[in-house]
Amino acid sequence: MARRDGRWVQGVATLLGSVLLRSASLKAWTPLPAMQAIRFVVPAADDRPLAAVALVGVATVWEAAIGLGLILWGARRWIVLSTGATLVAFTGVLGVLLVSADPPSCGCFGSLRLFESTRREAIAGAARNGAMLWLCAHLWLDRVRPERAVAA
Repeated sequence: MARRDGRWVQGVATLLGSVLLRSASLKAWTPLPAMQAIRFVVPAADDRPLAAVALVGVATVWEAAIGLGLILWGARRWIVLSTGATLVAFTGVLGVLLVSADPPSCGCFGSLRLFESTRREAIAGAARNGAMLWLCAHLWLDRVRPERAVAA
């Protein structure tokens, strides 16, 4: 695969960072839907309300940090790996919500809802995260991965 120029890489990193930063800011503004999703997915958090608050708080700060990192520093190795791992974890939560009988809203963007159905919301979130993971893979392949030595 041919490497793309730095503008493409920075543009993709800025796009990913902007989505993560927007998600974190909306989650910080209205954290209740995300807390309800965490309490649904993590049974121990249902008995301990402060655990749900802490998990959502840490996830929101982490999401904002990697979003800012992508915008400010671009496709650095640790940022791309952190973004990919975070998206895999968030997609795992969406997967649990997808297979559940009556799940709450995922709270991915706080109280902003794109669909009436929580199932459709989780499907759209998983698709969005899949697209973002695909972009992370391209950042890794285009920018971060060291070039292989060409055999003479």
